[in-house]
Formats: sequence, structure tokens, C-alpha cells
Amino acid sequence: MLMSLPRLAIILAVFLAALSVWGADQPAPKGDPGKPKTGQSGNQFGINQDGITLPEMRDALTRLNEAGMVEGRKGSLTFFRWTAEKPPLLAHLGLWGPKVTNEVFTLISALPDLEHVSVYETNIDDKGLIALTRLKKLRTLSMLPITRYEKAGFGPPQWSYPFMAQRADRPRITGKALRDLAPIKTLEHLDLLDTRLASADLEALSAWPKLSTLSLPNTIDAETVKHLQACPWLTSLTLGYREVTAAELESLAGCKALSFTQFTEMGDSIRRHVQETFGREVLFLHGASKTGTSWLSN
Repeated sequence: MLMSLPRLAIILAVFLAALSVWGADQPAPKGDPGKPKTGQSGNQFGINQDGITLPEMRDALTRLNEAGMVEGRKGSLTFFRWTAEKPPLLAHLGLWGPKVTNEVFTLISALPDLEHVSVYETNIDDKGLIALTRLKKLRTLSMLPITRYEKAGFGPPQWSYPFMAQRADRPRITGKALRDLAPIKTLEHLDLLDTRLASADLEALSAWPKLSTLSLPNTIDAETVKHLQACPWLTSLTLGYREVTAAELESLAGCKALSFTQFTEMGDSIRRHVQETFGREVLFLHGASKTGTSWLSN
């Protein structure tokens, strides 16, 4: 192991759109697995009629589904996933695009069994995000940019939407939202790559005692590390959509952390920095090696 660490293992990944999609070079499958189906019974995805127990739930699902419709395209981008229980419970909701407003997002109060919520470049802002405090089972909250990967001759991977227009008015969610979400004590996984954060905003992380996985868009400095160290169960940190500097790696060294990366360029950068810091050779095994792994080790 590169560095001894009792509690915190940090994942360092540069999430470039062309690199962050697994299986992107596979031919497009038949059908459209990324689009919810509606009006069906016994379905794990889409609007599952068996799981609708109240009229307000049906109305919420219908409007959320409509908010994911894109002009000129079939179906809806809105993603529903249900449990296998009887009756099934709606556990995961994914929302894409500008039609998802604060008003639409308040409809999640009719979906009390949600454990995972993902939003991608919506029109939800700090005020609208407060609706999440009504979810008593919420474990995962992801606020991410839309993936727009495409390659000539191949279909886009699931949940990659190159037809969605780029927007200049985002990210719309700021660090203030973290403080407002403090009452949600069940959070375990938090992706903040489509937010605007300052290091001081991360003081709010201590409100979630179960937080184990975190993705951040902001620069890592001493204050960030201080707030990370206040999360006793944090085991995974992802830094995405940008280069990670040597100064940031130096700051993260204070966490006494094991570093992991899935991209060769990033691994080479980390290897050089660790060798210079500790004065010893560091082996780097990456995806192109026979082991199929991407771990830095000594």
C-alpha cells in the first residue's frame, strides 16, 4: 500500500467526458435502455403501476416524466427504478434538463421511499433543493453534469445525451444548499460535481455522520482537507472534470491516503509526485496492463 491509512482512501479521477464512460466503444444496443417506459405493470424501470398507491403519487410521476421529454425525441429522459418488493417501492429517481424546475422538484414529497436522487443540469437551485429534506430514506444525492460522449459509428452509452444543449447558466446549486440539507442524517453518498463550492462550504459535511463517498468540483486546499478529516466514515473522494495540481496532492497527503486513478495520465502524474515526495520508486499498474487494475502501489 502506498500510504498507511486507517480510514480514508481517496479516489482521484479526472472525469473528462470522453474518458469517463465505461463501454463507450460498444455498438449501440437495440431499443433505448435509457428511456423510461410508462403505463406498465411489474416493471423495475419506468412508471410501475403496481407501485402507485396514492393519486398524488401518480400525478407526481406523470409530471416528472413529462419534465424529461425533449422536443424531437421519443420518450422521456426521466429515470425511475423500483425495488423488487411487492408492492414495489420507487427507490431511484434521475432527472435531466431545464424543464426540471423548483416547482417540479417539490413533487418528490409524494415519493417518500426514494433512497437515491440524481439531477443533471436541471433548473433546480438552492431553494428548490430543500425539498429533499422531506425524504427520510435518502442515501445518495448526485448533482452532475450531463455526459455528452459520442463517437462516429457508435451509439451513445446509457445516460449519455450529446443532443442536450450546453448551458452557460450553471452550476445553479451553491454551497448554501449543503447547510440547508443538514437535517438529512441518512446521506451516505454525495456527488457535487455540478455545483459551485468554496472550501468553507465543506464545513457542512460534518452534518452527515454516515457520509462515505464524496465527489467535489472545488480546489483542494488545507481548509478542504480539514473538513474532509471531520468525516469519520469517508472512504472515497472523487475530483472531477479538471486537472489536479501538485499542490492539491500535497494537501491530500495530509490525509495519509491511498490514491487511486483509472486514467493513465493521472496515474503518471501521481506517481511522479509521490516518487519526488518520498524518494522511492512507485509502481503504477493501469487498465492497459495485464492485471487490469489501476492501483498505485510500492
